[in-house]
Amino acid sequence: KRLYDRPETKQMVKKWIDWFKKYRDILTSEIIHVGRPTGRDLDCMLHVNPFIEHKGMVVVFNPTDRDITKNMRLPLYYTGLQNKVTVMSASGEKTVLALDKDGNLELPVSVKAQGTVWFLIEK
Repeated sequence: KRLYDRPETKQMVKKWIDWFKKYRDILTSEIIHVGRPTGRDLDCMLHVNPFIEHKGMVVVFNPTDRDITKNMRLPLYYTGLQNKVTVMSASGEKTVLALDKDGNLELPVSVKAQGTVWFLIEK
C-alpha cells in the first residue's frame, strides 16, 4: 500500500522527478533518434527546440554489458545553432565545441555498461 518501499527508493524517484521538472521544456520537445537501436551499441535520443533556452538535450543509453566510449555524430541543424555550441554534461562541466558546415557535432561519449548519460546543448 506504500508508493516507496524504502527511503532510498523515495530519494531516487524524487531525484529523477526533479530532473524532469528542471528540463521539462526540452524533454517534451521534438525527438530525433540518432541511430537505430540494436541492443549492441549506444542508443541515442536528441531532443531539439530552437525556440527555448535549452536548444537541445542528448540522452545516451548503453544497453550492453560492456563500457563504450566513442564519438557520436549529432545532427544539430534542428536546434537552430550554428558554428559552435556549449555542451554541459550531467556533472555540470561545460565545453564549447564547433559544428561542421552541415550543423553536425562530433561529441565524445563514454557510457558504462547498462548506464545512461545526458548532455545539455545551449548557445
